[in-house]
Amino acid sequence: MRKAIRIVLPALGFLALLGATLFVALRWEEIPAQVPANFDFAGRIESWTGKQELWIELGFGWLFTVFMALGIRFPNLGGMRLSALRAGRLRVKAPAELLAVMALVIGLLFSYLAVCTALCRNLGVWCLPVTLLAVLLPLVVTLLFARH
Repeated sequence: MRKAIRIVLPALGFLALLGATLFVALRWEEIPAQVPANFDFAGRIESWTGKQELWIELGFGWLFTVFMALGIRFPNLGGMRLSALRAGRLRVKAPAELLAVMALVIGLLFSYLAVCTALCRNLGVWCLPVTLLAVLLPLVVTLLFARH
């Protein structure tokens, strides 16, 4: 089960990014020259930029998702074993599963941002609370179930 989580969740994040990347590439001519650059806390468009910025947005999504997946696949990167990560006296029990969840969340978030940006749509008032919950809940659960 744990191995499946480590494979399936990042794969879903990558699929979401692939879908968003294909969406932008295939609809490039239809995307307006100016697209949203910033959104406020309610998910409304605040400012505009050139549509080339979509590639930077998607690039960051790919980059962060790849880093999460590399952390799962190669836990010794940087000379530190993720399984030996310590937070005070807590020993984090399942950082690979946490990274898998983060890879999914990041992939979905950047995909959603790219599609909304390409379509010049607001994100919605729910976007910020859902994103914060999706990022913070796995961290809290990991710490609660960490071995002492």
